[in-house]
Amino acid sequence: MIVRALIGALSKDEIAAQQRAADLSRAITAHRTRLERLDWQIERLHDDLSATLKLCDLSPGTPIASHTFNEAAQNAFGKVLKLPADGATTKMQVARAERDKAQREFQLLKTELDGIVIRIEEREKLLTYKRSELPEASARLNKEKNPICPICEVPIDIALAQSCGISTATCDLHALQSRTANLRGEIDKEGQEIAELKSKKAILQEQMEKARRLLEPASEAVAALEAAMDERSNAVHEAQRTVHDAERYDRLLQERSEYYADAEQVSKGLDSVRDSLSAHRASVAESIHRLSYWFDTTMRELVPGEIKGTVKLDGNGLALRVDLGGERSTAAINSLKVVAFDLAVLVMSIEGRTNFPSFFVHDSPREADLGISIYSRLFEFVRKLEGFGPAPLFQYIVTTTTEPPESFRSSDWIRLKLRGGPASERLLRVDL
Repeated sequence: MIVRALIGALSKDEIAAQQRAADLSRAITAHRTRLERLDWQIERLHDDLSATLKLCDLSPGTPIASHTFNEAAQNAFGKVLKLPADGATTKMQVARAERDKAQREFQLLKTELDGIVIRIEEREKLLTYKRSELPEASARLNKEKNPICPICEVPIDIALAQSCGISTATCDLHALQSRTANLRGEIDKEGQEIAELKSKKAILQEQMEKARRLLEPASEAVAALEAAMDERSNAVHEAQRTVHDAERYDRLLQERSEYYADAEQVSKGLDSVRDSLSAHRASVAESIHRLSYWFDTTMRELVPGEIKGTVKLDGNGLALRVDLGGERSTAAINSLKVVAFDLAVLVMSIEGRTNFPSFFVHDSPREADLGISIYSRLFEFVRKLEGFGPAPLFQYIVTTTTEPPESFRSSDWIRLKLRGGPASERLLRVDL
């Protein structure tokens, strides 16, 4: 672009048009990316709605598909909303009340039964303890009725009759008989109470069984009604989600349509700008033609034989081509193209057709894969250009580490010789 501006083949309007074209190209790319994403979203949502609504014969992304999906989704949602929700709610309230009542009754009976079981266990333990005391009391009573002296082992009755005189203890036989009788009474009483508790336990167990038979169906009824309500709630949710998906499908189609319209406008704008760029390029065709002419002339001066050079301006800029028995593109040819192009621009500056002074510097052209014969012809061609006009019309400097041709080694041509050392022989005369 800079080279075109220097040779007068680029205007401010074309630069602005190129910037506009670049902006529009980026906009087109962004629109295409967004459209691809919208197409993917529409296709995916179309598959989901087709499976949910069982409509598998619709073409994706069409207004007919959008209308059909929305209509089917609304109908399905309406059917779900017509389910007897109020009646189900009333039944649920009644069923829960009946279940809670049966559960409370069952829990009261269970609590009472647990208390009776504990009391029975306590009474039975106490009865066992009292029964364990009865044999000892009976044995003692028998012993007191027929006592034996622990010392002489003689029955007490005999000892008392014969005046033993050894034991002074007395025996309260009446008290011992009363205690044994009381213990038997307590045992009988405990037995009766245990029997009463067991009878009550049996009654409570029977009542609990009846309560259980009432509680189980009540609980099952509540569970069934809750499952039905959950199912209806899920059905409403799914139907509502399908309606939202159908509406989003329609919005995506509208958004895609708008993006297509915008992309079409941007594309038309880009075509218009490209036409403008073509017009700009056509307006500088004379400059490009003149540059191509001098490029071809320079190539013929530097390379003997059937060679042809052309310069063309396309959408990517200036294109240099060399035809030497066919189009060539090697490292040496590419170096030659650059040198020839520079000299062609130099000639145009001599003619006053460029926007920069007639001054050129070639830094070591021989080092850039330029053959020695072409290198020599370079000097000859520049000297030929110097012959035009009463005085040289340009200034051309060549820096090189290769000896120039013999005829250019005099002081008329060599203006400066530099060496790597000592420092006084360098360009700035010092070591940097």
